[in-house]
Amino acid sequence: MKQKNLVTKTLADAVDFDGKVIQKISFDLEHINRGWDSLKSDYNPTRRSNYTAGDIVEFFEQFGFYTIEWEDKQGGNKETVTVRGKKHYRYTAYVTDHKASQQKKIVIDIPYDFKDEGIVITVY
Repeated sequence: MKQKNLVTKTLADAVDFDGKVIQKISFDLEHINRGWDSLKSDYNPTRRSNYTAGDIVEFFEQFGFYTIEWEDKQGGNKETVTVRGKKHYRYTAYVTDHKASQQKKIVIDIPYDFKDEGIVITVY
């Protein structure tokens, strides 16, 4: 993700996510749609999807309709990571892409010093 490409969207309704009330999300659409080449430290040259900001908001808002049991253990769906020197909880789950009628994996970070914002890392 590149900070200069982050987009922040306020949700129509706050989402209770692992005991935290998320009112807005940030994400990098280029990262979501192209992925990341770790060797070049840049986006992949080809697109893997064509999601819009509205699609990403819709994916995240799905968490307002069901509860996930988050497991912070080896092989679980929640872990602790450090991003740019700050600790985050990283969550991995599945959402439904209604346009494609299929499940997609979504990766979300919530900073330890949480205020009201979640960060969508990628969808694939």
